[in-house]
Amino acid sequence: PPSRRPSAPPPTLAPTFLVRNPRYPAECADDPHYRYRDVARQTCAGWVARHPEGRCNRYHVGRRVFVYSMCPMTCNLCYVRGTVGPTAALSSPAGSAFFSASPGPLPPAGVLDDVPKI
Repeated sequence: PPSRRPSAPPPTLAPTFLVRNPRYPAECADDPHYRYRDVARQTCAGWVARHPEGRCNRYHVGRRVFVYSMCPMTCNLCYVRGTVGPTAALSSPAGSAFFSASPGPLPPAGVLDDVPKI
């Protein structure tokens, strides 16, 4: 009769880390002069950060931009989940790294999802 136990352990997923989002420049930061609707208290840190899930996708008509483009750090766009991949596999500039990244909501910093959830 066949064995009920597997002959090899199940494969493990590669650990996932927070890595720089390749869509944003290395100096990804909130605009310190940004004010939503030009209201002094409505800054990235003072207004957007209190409710980022609802405020990051608002459109600022006067500047013709979305709030997330002015507050990328507060809106969690500077880092994404990803695994560090090989740099030689792509024809990229010398010294640059390739990251396999998938955008999504960001959990606390550090190693993420290193144990598969069943």
